[in-house]
Amino acid sequence: MDSYRMKLKDYLKNIPDLDIEIGIEKLIEEGTIIAAHTDMALANQHGKINLFYYHDVRKMYIKWRTASRKLLEKNKEIAKEEEEIFLETDSISSRPLLIENPDFPNAIGDQELANINKEVREKLKVLRPLRNKVSKENLNKRKTSFDDVKSILTLRGDDILISKSLNSDAHDLLRTLFKDRFRLWENTDILEDWQFSLNIKLVPKNKVYQAGKSVNRIIAGETRIKDFILTSTKTTSINKGYL
Repeated sequence: MDSYRMKLKDYLKNIPDLDIEIGIEKLIEEGTIIAAHTDMALANQHGKINLFYYHDVRKMYIKWRTASRKLLEKNKEIAKEEEEIFLETDSISSRPLLIENPDFPNAIGDQELANINKEVREKLKVLRPLRNKVSKENLNKRKTSFDDVKSILTLRGDDILISKSLNSDAHDLLRTLFKDRFRLWENTDILEDWQFSLNIKLVPKNKVYQAGKSVNRIIAGETRIKDFILTSTKTTSINKGYL
């Protein structure tokens, strides 16, 4: 119990500052531990050895609940509904429900611990679906896409400006590639999409290849990614590892 208490104490003060997806994951993990420690069969067993066991578990629950509230409050834009439900499940007072015990003044009874067990399980029912919701939203944010009106490539959460004027080979290449993002394009097909098919002889040599290299330089200037576009003098495609 001592190691459990120290572990919980160390992480609780940092929870509200964590990314919400990581914070919820940790809260679910520790909430599950609290639920196990407030199960009456286990609690009675520990309580016979440590008279302060009930008090210790209760303190940990209150700290866990407070950390959960702070994380939900901080992320209200995504967790507003969950925060309201979480607060509605509050039933444990900040002051313990004491019982008369001649052998241990200020003792906490089984009913208080049973109430904590019930409440933490209700709150876990709020946090677990929220974890899935946040994970899905973060995945959508990380989804690779290209806004050809603003010329902004969204790549792993970063918004990268490709062209201020919307009039560059780099911009045109991404606009074409995202019409069929998984396709291995022939460079001649890309030029046709650029409407160069009637004047193919006037096209500068390796125009598509150089456009691909330009896109990679722009992305590398904003991120550590250097191989978003896979290009040769014959074919060009988006690296599927980033899709």
